[in-house]
Amino acid sequence: MNLELFPVADVACESPKLRWLRIHGLETEHLADGGTECPETGDIIPHWVCRLAYPKGRKYWGDHAISGGDTEDEACSELAYKRGLKLWNEGAP
Repeated sequence: MNLELFPVADVACESPKLRWLRIHGLETEHLADGGTECPETGDIIPHWVCRLAYPKGRKYWGDHAISGGDTEDEACSELAYKRGLKLWNEGAP
């Protein structure tokens, strides 16, 4: 008996943000070992990084190819600004 209402392949599609990341060759990463201390609670707010996807053997592209932020969207927005890209919610491909 199949417990799925619809097969995953029939309904799977990329979100606009995932499509934007793929088209521009970008990847994001959550850095669990670092962050910023929240002034109100003292909790550590983890950082996110958005960067050009590394080909095999390459470790670093340079400052123009990596950005960080307290959220994934902040990191992506900062990198888009650095590289002159429109964001996924600004009508970009």
